[in-house]
Amino acid sequence: MKALNYNPHSVILKRRTKMASVLLPNNISAIQEFKEPINKPNFVPQNPPDAETLENFVKEYKITINPNLTTPQRLELMALAYTYKDIFARDFSDIKTYPNYELKLETRDCRLKSYTRQYKLRENEINEIDKQITKLESQGLITKSTDCSFNSPVLPF
Repeated sequence: MKALNYNPHSVILKRRTKMASVLLPNNISAIQEFKEPINKPNFVPQNPPDAETLENFVKEYKITINPNLTTPQRLELMALAYTYKDIFARDFSDIKTYPNYELKLETRDCRLKSYTRQYKLRENEINEIDKQITKLESQGLITKSTDCSFNSPVLPF
């Protein structure tokens, strides 16, 4: 059995510890049979942009499309991606945040020893780390931490 550990520290499971219980599907009242809708909604806009605009969009956003699609299927997929282009992020400036949502990460206790070695970084790596962290802070995606347990910067990309 595999279990997801979402904590930043190891979890020790003792023998005979109950992790879950099996519930058969006939005991669950919320399950409903899936029925295919009669009138499928059309997600593609009625007036999609021209093919050249869509091709430029796909190249700009570096979207890979299956080459085995027919031309109408390819155009329909590109129009759909173009309609919802705000969900694609080319870099940090395209990432949006949810209002009133903040993720709290549990960090390790500062008094615990860490045996992770701090490797020396080259000058260009230090500059890249500073640039990416400054960009993330200016967008409000991260904030400065007062926690002492993490001292090693990591290149986000």
